[in-house]
Amino acid sequence: MSPLIIKFMVLPWLVEIVLTVLLFRLRPLVIPRRAVTAALMLNIINFISTVMVQIPIQIQLSDSGLSVELLDKLLETDSIRVVVSLLKAFLYLWMMSLIVRDSDSTTEGSAYISRLEGGT
Repeated sequence: MSPLIIKFMVLPWLVEIVLTVLLFRLRPLVIPRRAVTAALMLNIINFISTVMVQIPIQIQLSDSGLSVELLDKLLETDSIRVVVSLLKAFLYLWMMSLIVRDSDSTTEGSAYISRLEGGT
């Protein structure tokens, strides 16, 4: 596997999984537990799709050279990962909006933000 793939694709994905798992433990009350579970499940779907479908096709391509059929299959099956990634993005944005909305509506949230900005 190319060092660039590890650096720009695998490591960020691993960080995402670690942060999602940590979110179970450090989850703000405003974020539903099922939303974090859904994010983790979407990561698992991406992992399964990558390991069971994408990597075997990529191995075949590297072993046998370029093949139009394999490239087409790779592109078709990549749509699974694209859809899952879009769902995760919308889910993360929704969870962030819950936190922002909650911090705007509570004085404790505003005090917390004030402390972060250096206030008392």
